[in-house]
Amino acid sequence: MRASGTHVIVVTGRMFRSTRPYLIEAGLDDPVVCYQGAVVADPVSGEWLRHVPIPRPVALEAIDAVTAAGFHVNCYVADELYVARLTPEAQAYAGFQHLDIHEVGDLREWLSTDPTKLVAVGDPGQLDALEDVLKPRFRGRLFVSKS
Repeated sequence: MRASGTHVIVVTGRMFRSTRPYLIEAGLDDPVVCYQGAVVADPVSGEWLRHVPIPRPVALEAIDAVTAAGFHVNCYVADELYVARLTPEAQAYAGFQHLDIHEVGDLREWLSTDPTKLVAVGDPGQLDALEDVLKPRFRGRLFVSKS
């Protein structure tokens, strides 16, 4: 494709740091879209060309709602993964993605900036029910996606 002059744009929900090695290996140098569109980055320089994080007040409200419902939250700040506590689910995700994971205790107390992404981790059926509750509450303030 590249030899024909076609640009290859990778779009993923994954973190930039976990996507970048594959782009470099494939020789792709066009911008990459990560975090469900919250980040557009240059895979060669590592520079973030666009970053649309979640406003901290909305993130705190979401963290409260998700944890009150009994789910674990992955919080992504500055292309790093943060969790309140290390759970088997968090460790499995970090291991699969070859990521360092940072245990910070209470996410609400720790979070001092706008995160790029929050992920509720749990049983898909239970997360569907949580989504039904959260969508009306956060209408227009958060984007909910599943993987």
